[in-house]
Amino acid sequence: MKKITTLLICCAFAIFAGCSNSNDSNESCGEAAVLVGDLPFGNINTGNYQITAVALNEDCLDISISSSGCDGSNWETSLFSDDERQLKLELTNPEVCAAVVSKTMSFDMRPLRVSGQNQVTLNIEGWPTPVVYNY
Repeated sequence: MKKITTLLICCAFAIFAGCSNSNDSNESCGEAAVLVGDLPFGNINTGNYQITAVALNEDCLDISISSSGCDGSNWETSLFSDDERQLKLELTNPEVCAAVVSKTMSFDMRPLRVSGQNQVTLNIEGWPTPVVYNY
């Protein structure tokens, strides 16, 4: 009986150890960038924050912004791209405080890869320098 229990435990471990999550989201990056068409892209508001820093870390694009608010804990952000990889960060900020708050968000760039290429140039509205994403 002891051998059967040990064998069952070993089999269960082998089955579960071999499983992997094939989810394409990159949890270390946070939210994935969203590729949108031209129509909604023009309506994205980018006037309620200022970009203070941009860094590309492998598949993650880190964007630091400052905006008015209380502490930034209620901010919601999304990163959108048109077909030409022009990026816009959308900030929904319900906070009504006079303080200036800084916060860094990270976005997964993998949805913006172009098949047959190994890099794309990202132009971020509100940031003067293009960012080259190599993959």
